[in-house]
Amino acid sequence: MSVEIEGVGFTDRGMVRERNEDAFLVENDLNLYVVADGMGGAAAGEVASRIFVSSAEEVFLTGVRQGKSPRDLVEAAFHHAQQRMLEHVEEFPEHEGMGCTGEVLTFDSGRFYLGHVGDSRTYIWRNEELRLLTIDHSLVQKHIDEGLITKEEGEYYRFRNVLYRAVGQEEKLEVDLISETVSDGDVFLLCSDGLLKEVPEAEISQYLMMDAGLGEIGKGLVNLARERGGRDNITVVLCKVSFPKDTDKKSLWRRLIRGKN
Repeated sequence: MSVEIEGVGFTDRGMVRERNEDAFLVENDLNLYVVADGMGGAAAGEVASRIFVSSAEEVFLTGVRQGKSPRDLVEAAFHHAQQRMLEHVEEFPEHEGMGCTGEVLTFDSGRFYLGHVGDSRTYIWRNEELRLLTIDHSLVQKHIDEGLITKEEGEYYRFRNVLYRAVGQEEKLEVDLISETVSDGDVFLLCSDGLLKEVPEAEISQYLMMDAGLGEIGKGLVNLARERGGRDNITVVLCKVSFPKDTDKKSLWRRLIRGKN
């Protein structure tokens, strides 16, 4: 089954941080959607997130034409970024401790393929219901899951921003891989935690219910987070699934492979 994807992305420094350490990629021609939130002093977080985004694009540009599966490409994007960050730190020791979160989303043959590391998030909006697809790799989420604190207590937990898994900071990186079938009209939201710090899920749902284009919705969410204080960088990527009427249309993977031969 072939799907068509419309995607948009926005990022903002917010109202407090001196620089924007978030990065994103919207590549509709590749059905590739990426969000990364960097960490590390001396501008290393900014470098890490951009390495992640460029690594994902590089892996997909090469791998799609080599006929690699979308699931393999999603996972490879993380490991390629990990290796590049480790090599970067060897060359620039002052960036020791750099790393980033990562969300990599792609689509093929009626399914989505999602890779996730860190505490950026990916949601799916379907039948007027917002569902979280990812689990935060944060200490606060771990302690909530273990029953040590409640979800409400987690809002003010002193270790809220501590991650136990991030790209560039692991000897052997483990990537959460998620895949499901898609439905006509599905909307996916990839975002850094700067959005969730200011805008609760219930209000995100209200925006997704609007009779408006993805661009207007995405800008609205970013602006709302800024208005609420913008304590962190804010990044939003939205992509919408539609089923073309031409059911004989080849999948993106097969069309690109065929065009290369």
